[in-house]
Amino acid sequence: MNEIKKNNARQGSFDIRDRLAFRIATLASTISLWAGRTYHSKCGITMTEWRVLVMLATLGPLAARQICETAKMDKGNVSRAVKKLLDDGRISEQPDPDDLRASILRITPKGRVLYRKAKKYSDEREARLDKILGPEDRKLFEALSDRLQAEGERMLKDLENE
Repeated sequence: MNEIKKNNARQGSFDIRDRLAFRIATLASTISLWAGRTYHSKCGITMTEWRVLVMLATLGPLAARQICETAKMDKGNVSRAVKKLLDDGRISEQPDPDDLRASILRITPKGRVLYRKAKKYSDEREARLDKILGPEDRKLFEALSDRLQAEGERMLKDLENE
């Protein structure tokens, strides 16, 4: 047992690094840091811009609100990414006929070129992570992740109902 853990045990305290939520957040942050740095240096886009592009490329036309809800992304960050992608001609927007306050976003041919370039790095990351886990652990991770995600969603709903 290292000195920090010994000290915490004596004080009846806990080590935040042992908390499941901390470990999940740290893992997500580490992988996102790699991705963000890679996409920026190799493709000239931010992680948020990549996530907007990938959602439009794989899910089809969406409103910014739908991107935020689906990916659990901050509205302000998505708005800035959308503005940059629009300015660069990587996505287009049209008024939403069902909600005149919103726009429907679509990836453009120029955006698809960037998407394919960045996807190579995403595929590389995925292959490295798959190699570490192997098929059985990957299936187990997905099942555990699904359970934790569902519980996280219930926790959010509980907050809304308070």
